[in-house]
This record gives sequence, C-alpha cells and structure tokens, in this order.
Amino acid sequence: MANVRLEFKSSAGDADPQTRPVLILGQLPNLQRVLWSDVRGKLQPRVTEEIWKNALGTLSPNPTDNCPLYLNLATVAALPSRVSRHNSPSAAHFITRLIRNCLPSGTARCILMVCDRSEVFASACAIARAFPLFTRRSSASRRADRKSVAVEFLLVGQNNGPMEVTTLKCLESATEGVRLAARIVDTPCNEMNTDHFIEEISAVGKELGITPVIIRDAELKERGFGGIYGVGKAAEHPPAMVILSHTPEGATQTIAWVGKGIVYDTGGLSIKGKTTMPGMKRDCGGAAAVLGAFKAAVRQVGRTSCNTHVGLVQFLPWMQNKRGHTTKCPSIKQ
Repeated sequence: MANVRLEFKSSAGDADPQTRPVLILGQLPNLQRVLWSDVRGKLQPRVTEEIWKNALGTLSPNPTDNCPLYLNLATVAALPSRVSRHNSPSAAHFITRLIRNCLPSGTARCILMVCDRSEVFASACAIARAFPLFTRRSSASRRADRKSVAVEFLLVGQNNGPMEVTTLKCLESATEGVRLAARIVDTPCNEMNTDHFIEEISAVGKELGITPVIIRDAELKERGFGGIYGVGKAAEHPPAMVILSHTPEGATQTIAWVGKGIVYDTGGLSIKGKTTMPGMKRDCGGAAAVLGAFKAAVRQVGRTSCNTHVGLVQFLPWMQNKRGHTTKCPSIKQ
C-alpha cells in the first residue's frame, strides 16, 4: 500500500465495479437513508436495486458487518451504531479495519463513505490509516505501478450538501500528515534513528519554506535541556531538540505543540522486560504526530483566503534510550 495515492473528491464518478472495485460503508441507519440513485452509478451493471436493498436487509453489525454485492469487487459494510466511552461517534478505528478487510487490491478503487458532516474529518483520517506508506515487502519494491483510491463522502442528515473544495483540500492535508506520522512510527529504529528523524523534519521544513532550529548533543545540556541529553547521550546517534515555527502575518496568539520522540526506549539501566520492550519503536509517536499535524496545519493556512491570527511552534525532542558506558544512572545527578 506504500504506492497508493488517496484522492478526495466531491464526486468519484461512475464506474463498473469490474474495472473499479468499490466499498460503500457507514453506520446502518445512514446506509438505509441512501437512495438507490445515489449509488447505482458505482454499482451498475453488476448490481441491481433489488440486490442493494436485500444486502442492506442482511446487515446486522455486531460490532461490524459486511455483505458482498458482486464477488469481492463491490461490498457494503456497516459500522457500529452504538458507541462506548472508548469510541467516537464516527467509529473511526472500525473504518480502518473494514477497509483493510473488504477493499480488494487494484490500481483504481473507490470508497464511498456515508456519514454525517460532523464525522467527515475523523473518517478521512481513519481511511488514511488503512493505507500505510512504510513497507519492506520484497514484492513491493518490484512494483512500479501507481495505485489510486478515490474517496467520496455521501453526507446524510440536515447539513447534507456537497463537499466544498476547501474541505477536500483540508482532508488531503490532514491525511498526508496522518500517513507521514504513521510511516515514521512504523519504520524501525535501525532505519529511523535520530539522524533520520532530523532529515524528515528538515524535508518538511523545506517543503513549507521553514528552516528548523536544531539543538544537539552537549549543547542540549548547556542550554538547559539536561533531561533530553541524559536520556539519549548513550546512543550511537546523539539526541536533539528540533524546533519548527510558523507565524502568519498579523498573528495575535501562539500555539505550541510538543511531541515526545524516543526512537526506541530500552529503559536504559532500568531495562524493560521481554514483554514490554517489543513495540518501543512506537515511543516516537508523539513527535511523529506533531510533525504531521504541523505540516497539515501550515499547508492549510496557506490555502485559506481568510486572515489567520494564530502562530504555530513545535518542539520535537529526539533521542534513543540505550545502555552504554555513559548511560544516565537513576537517582544520580549527572
């Protein structure tokens, strides 16, 4: 899925599922409000109105359910309608799971998301998580073909007008940020160490026209960042604090985002056990998320015609917590 391009469109157009597989998903009450005329262009000539209505009648989400409409090339899937305190009304984490399970492979595919307008942003980000950019599969490196997934939102409820171009651009920026953050977290620390992280930040800064401020190694201690220096000084690649800032003209307030970026946390001398150390590459998720959000926010500010009065600053401490002859000892000031 590393070579998949997401395209958010006000209308994905009509196509035969035989040539462009389609997944239609949403909460069952929302799916039942969809008119046949809204979906037939994406299902005919393979699916009739009778098949569509019968499929909706068979859905019984617990918590999810799906029904093939035509082989595995056209599917309707239902999200849970009831949510708990651990789940948002959009049921976003189920969206990611259903797409991975129900959308077949292909060079051109379509997702029709049926939801309320208030759930569009969370749903778009969940769709992005279903298409990770990081892969080390040997077959992936041999594939030169570019794949695309057209995403269309069919809105239900009171505010069910068409999606505006500005909203689609916002979703594009946000999902690019989500996929960037996911790629950084998914990449193991032998490929995504502190040096590589700084390269990622510099690449984002170059794209946005921003020069990052980098404080590294012993300079961290000299400038009062002893905690970052102490945790990361035993690693092969020295720790760093990287700062990106964007201040639009006329900004009257500043928002600061801080993200934790430990590329791998062994625990140092307080070493983690065999059940807690696996997966510690995810300890950089905070900084990766902030980097993706910063990129999306600055790009969106540049696309809007209205006056923006908020400046953005992000602080990204990067380090790897490892054991070595210079590892910081617990309870000892160093």
